Amino acid sequence: MTTGDLSPIWQRLTALGDLAVLLPCVLITAAWLAAKTETRRLAGTWLLFQLSIVAVVVGSKLLYMAWGIGIRAWDFTGLSGHSTMAATIWPCLFSALVPRTHRWPGFALGWGLAAWVAWSRIELGVHSMAEVLSGLAFGGCAALAYVRHMGPVWRFPARTYGAVLAMVVLILLVIGGRFPSERWLRSMAQFMSLHHTIYARRDLRGEP
Repeated sequence: MTTGDLSPIWQRLTALGDLAVLLPCVLITAAWLAAKTETRRLAGTWLLFQLSIVAVVVGSKLLYMAWGIGIRAWDFTGLSGHSTMAATIWPCLFSALVPRTHRWPGFALGWGLAAWVAWSRIELGVHSMAEVLSGLAFGGCAALAYVRHMGPVWRFPARTYGAVLAMVVLILLVIGGRFPSERWLRSMAQFMSLHHTIYARRDLRGEP
């Protein structure tokens, strides 16, 4: 089976790292946590955590897109957003959905899914190895720190079937769709750039 034959599979996998899928999952998680008194405080913590990760990813991309600050030797233009967000969100969700005694196996399963999402970015030629590995490592470490810090309280309330079902349905509905993050980043970079120039990967490589 050739790489071309596998392309639809990689496209499906990479969609699991797109905000078109992940953002609804984050919001459903927050809503489900906020609905129960015993987990209401977790909802705000969860949203703040995700916003901070997004800010780091956006910042790393704008450094290059707006000002050309990258690492040519590594072909690095910023953290892979799909890799970072998949490694941040899926391990946290899996660890919260399983019974408390299986929290870490659930975390490992979620990180394994994120690793496949990250590899899809390489297979599809979207990111360099450095961008994918740094995003996977940063997102995974952030998720690990979050789950460890929250401790046993980080879990969905009992009877989570509704939340799980809602996530599955939403994923099936939006998978394959794309969040307009690239367009927004380009607009931000052009606004922030001193010369209103958007740096592309070919500029880092010195290509015409």
